[in-house]
Amino acid sequence: MTPAAVGARAAARWGLRLGRPFPTSGRFVAPARRADGTAVVVKAGAAGDPTLAGEAAALAAWGGRGAVRLLDVAADAEGTALLLAAAVPGTDLSGFPDADALPLLAAVARRLHRSGAARPPGAPDSRRRVPLLRAGSPLVPADLTARAADLLEHLLGTAAPAVLCHGDLHGANVLRDGDGWVAVDPHGVWGEPALDAGTALHNPPRPWAALPGLAGLVDERVALLAVGLGVPPDRARAWGFVSAAVGLVWGARDTGRGDPDLLALARVLAGPVP
Repeated sequence: MTPAAVGARAAARWGLRLGRPFPTSGRFVAPARRADGTAVVVKAGAAGDPTLAGEAAALAAWGGRGAVRLLDVAADAEGTALLLAAAVPGTDLSGFPDADALPLLAAVARRLHRSGAARPPGAPDSRRRVPLLRAGSPLVPADLTARAADLLEHLLGTAAPAVLCHGDLHGANVLRDGDGWVAVDPHGVWGEPALDAGTALHNPPRPWAALPGLAGLVDERVALLAVGLGVPPDRARAWGFVSAAVGLVWGARDTGRGDPDLLALARVLAGPVP
């Protein structure tokens, strides 16, 4: 059953009127209305989707504290569908300048981290990325992936107390909801708060290799996130480097190509071991 079919079936079960699906890759995500007119969102994936269960578990653990609220789950052998409260108006942070976007993003992350959420069953930590980095890719410099693997092991061995982190926090995953902001699309990773600086430091994608003053820009972005998250700048930067290295390996495996822009950014993010 396709994600769209899974989503349509769940919408019928929930008595929803589906709207036009959002453009996504691999999953079905669409706005919908309940019979009373309440705005909701249906998100669905086919059987074997590895992340929807983790997303549902994280959203349930936060209970609307910093993230969009999970209203229901429909799961069987054909696929999984999530019923989510709609963030209205739903504007994301991806078009905002760094000076505005990163403090807002960090404030959302702190709400998640301070929610007191227990670790959901099956919530991963970042140790699973060590073998990926050790294996690397012929399209990614081996010295970079080896350093990232070493640094990740160091981060894990010296980590602050773990909390339930978003795991894929960037501007497109933080939406305006009324007078505030909420996170969407979490991976639900168990780790220290600085972990959530990782993805944010290499998003949104930019022509990093061609940007003048890249080192200074990276320093500014690290500082904004570190202050907002309340974490040491060196650890925020280190998680950014590890996340960029993981992105390089994944990208090379998925596309069969290297990414010179992300590579340039990763080289700048690589700093002294915290």
